[in-house]
Amino acid sequence: LINEARKELSLEPVPWGDTFWIPIMLVPAGDSTGRSEEAMAPTSADLALNGRKKWHSPALTDAFLDRIVEGHGKAHTTLSRRFLDLQKLLFERQRVDVLRRVRSSVKGLKEAVETKDIIGSLFDPAEWQAGWITEAHPLLRAILVATGRSQAATFGLGVRLDPDAESIVQWLNDRLALWANAVNTETAQLLMVEIIEAVNLGESIPQIQQRVEKVFKFNDIVRSERIARTETQSAVNHAALETYVQSGVVEQKMWLT
Repeated sequence: LINEARKELSLEPVPWGDTFWIPIMLVPAGDSTGRSEEAMAPTSADLALNGRKKWHSPALTDAFLDRIVEGHGKAHTTLSRRFLDLQKLLFERQRVDVLRRVRSSVKGLKEAVETKDIIGSLFDPAEWQAGWITEAHPLLRAILVATGRSQAATFGLGVRLDPDAESIVQWLNDRLALWANAVNTETAQLLMVEIIEAVNLGESIPQIQQRVEKVFKFNDIVRSERIARTETQSAVNHAALETYVQSGVVEQKMWLT
């Protein structure tokens, strides 16, 4: 419990410090005792008070928390799979393009190694970033909307997430740029290591192609899954927070641990 930890540090207790936390996601904080699950939905008593909404947090009963955990897991798996499919498709396009460039000339690769211009001649991250952002934007936006709708329904917030809000638009643009730049930069680095070694060893085009295949096999099997989970979780967390803010009734949050 938070208050137990605060006591050990000689700190004053906090009102929400006697509630257990579980590791799953952010939820609006509220009293975990004295309210039935039926009390979760807003009632006529939850209407405006002095111009502001009156909202009661759902009771954090074991059954309610179990439902949150189960629902979050299923939703995250579904959304992550959609991002995974897109990420695999984007990597596959790059694989085909890089193999085409390798086939064009080994001499060109040797010159690229000598001039330290591997990235520019074989794989330039900047060439891919804009296209990636364009393709991923609708999907990441849909994940934000779906999560916002789910959070509002779960906690009876009575609000629909506005995906055109300035804070969401800014976050979406920033996140897409970060993802496109980071993923493509890492791919370039992986390719550069393989191509430099291949050229130094005097390998043939088929051998260099095998190295390229190795990089993109790693991208497909390992990196795609990791990237999809990371980007989906980031969007889910941000959508939850934005939904709480837009509801106008959630005043604080806590981590379930």
